[in-house]
Amino acid sequence: DIKDKYPQIPWKDIAGMRDKLIHAYSEVDLNLVWKAIHKRLPELKSVTDDFIK
Repeated sequence: DIKDKYPQIPWKDIAGMRDKLIHAYSEVDLNLVWKAIHKRLPELKSVTDDFIK
């Protein structure tokens, strides 16, 4: 399982963000989304580049 192979990826946080964006869009804190894009995505990119190759 990919989740077991890459435990350093915050899978639950990613799923939680997705659920919030899809099911409770009116309650989404856009500042948190912005921070996730600018701070967390670069971190994830370095990890995910490994298993994409």
